[in-house]
Amino acid sequence: MDQFNKIVSESLKSKRPNLSDKSLKSYVSTLINLPKKMEDKPDHINYFEKNVDKIIKFLKDKPSRSRKSVLSPSVVVTLQP
Repeated sequence: MDQFNKIVSESLKSKRPNLSDKSLKSYVSTLINLPKKMEDKPDHINYFEKNVDKIIKFLKDKPSRSRKSVLSPSVVVTLQP
């Protein structure tokens, strides 16, 4: 697991300690792949907060089910502790 994956995973665990392992893996995967699909290189967990408009714009033309799958973990990772 690279450094950014680890940071995302730890952030999610701290904000949702009761999240199942399966959900955690899914959330981490979604959040790691989102910037890749956007052809972006995140360097900090605040990437998701700082790029809300860019993420929303990227998701605009995606099916609603796909948007929900990306927005759910994005909301969790941007919650204040």
